[in-house]
Amino acid sequence: MNIRIDGLIEKLNKPTTLISCKVTLDSLAFRESFSCAYFAKQWHGAKNMRFYIVATHSASETSKKLAEAGKPYVDGIYYLSEHPYLDELVNELKRMYLTS
Repeated sequence: MNIRIDGLIEKLNKPTTLISCKVTLDSLAFRESFSCAYFAKQWHGAKNMRFYIVATHSASETSKKLAEAGKPYVDGIYYLSEHPYLDELVNELKRMYLTS
């Protein structure tokens, strides 16, 4: 089974990061991303992998509840137009990959 992912970041001795990009994070889009996160972490080990979802905006308050339900498979959800912003993910990834 293949998983289509929008972003992949790899660096020796660092966790692998997968990023799923969505236009609107509604329950259907979340379910698709969560499925990818679940299978990736089950097959490759949750400790050595991070999975993030990036969306332009959430469809409703429901997406915040979905994010909580998606843990530990989804490590974070970030948005272009609302909090938590994509910039926070970029800073987190810089800390993870650029520090020794």
